[in-house]
Parts: sequence; C-alpha cells; structure tokens
Amino acid sequence: MPPTPPAPPQAAPRPATPPPDPAAVRPAHSRVPSPFTPPTSGPTHSPAGVPYERPSGTPPQDPPRATDVRRLTVLMRITAVLVLVAILADMLSFPWFMAAGIVAIAAIVVGGRGLAVAAQTRQRSTPRLMIVLLLVVAVMTLGRPATTLLTWNAESAFARCQAGALTVQAQNACTAQYQQDITNRVNQLTGQTPTPTATP
Repeated sequence: MPPTPPAPPQAAPRPATPPPDPAAVRPAHSRVPSPFTPPTSGPTHSPAGVPYERPSGTPPQDPPRATDVRRLTVLMRITAVLVLVAILADMLSFPWFMAAGIVAIAAIVVGGRGLAVAAQTRQRSTPRLMIVLLLVVAVMTLGRPATTLLTWNAESAFARCQAGALTVQAQNACTAQYQQDITNRVNQLTGQTPTPTATP
C-alpha cells in the first residue's frame, strides 16, 4: 500500500480589512459637515485634505458700556422734558408762545446728540425710536413760532387790537383786519401785488 502524501499546508487567515475612512473617500471639492467644523483659529483643512466649513455670520458685538447707557438715558430724558415744555409754551398767547421755538431748538440739539451716542454705542432700536419721535414733535412745535416770525407785524397788530376790543363788533373788526394783513403779507412773500388795506 503506497504511503499517503502529506496534506498541503493551509494558508494563514487574511486580516480583516478596516472600514474606509469617510473623509478619505469624500470628493476633494466637498466640505466636511458642520459637526466637524473646527474653531476659526484652528487648521483650515482636515488630515485628508478636505477644507473645513467656516461658520457664517458676523462675530458677536460687545455690549454697550454702562456709562454710555446712562449718558443716552440722560439725554433722552432731557429731550423729553424740553419737548414737554415746548408744547406747554406753544399754548400761550402772543408773544409768549415764541419761547416754544427756543425750547424746541434746544430739544432738537439735545436729541441729535442722543442719536449720535446711540449710533456710536450701537444701542437697541427702542431708545433711538423714542428720540426720533421726540424730535418729530419738537420740529412740529417750531411751526407756529416760525410762522409768526414771517407775519410778526400782523400778529402784533392783532394782539393790540384784541386787547382794546370791548365789544363783539370790535373783535370781529380785529379779526377781519388780521386776515387782511395776513393776506397782504403772503402776497408780499410770493411776489404778488398786496391788496389795499381797508381803514376801519
């Protein structure tokens, strides 16, 4: 009986292949998702050469200082007080309501400084909106004093006439004369021929 040939040696088992790295098989033009986003001061590319995705948006701004907030609050309060005084002065009779124009101009100056401080310190929109509303009211308060400056003679004559008018007929005559003087002043400002003033 012939001898049995020896069995061939068995091959050693092959080691298990590790799973591929997702970053290695990613196309070169693709970006790593946001969970892998490094800080802005870190490297710009992954070990496989894939560029990191940078966070978008503007960096956070520093909060305003406490001194700037107090300064803006003081300017806003002063503007509000000046506007209130201008409104009350505008209710007075001639010529005292002319003080409303001076106070309104002061309110506009202080409010303008408040807007400048709010813009420099990047304050919230609420204080700026409040100051803008106060400035609008201050400009509206300037209307009556500014108009009176243009018609000063007619206004002063009407005030003197009303002070001496003791009857309703005299008051009506003062009103008619005042309207005639206003018409003549408007015609003079627009370059038209003034209407002759009727002598009462």
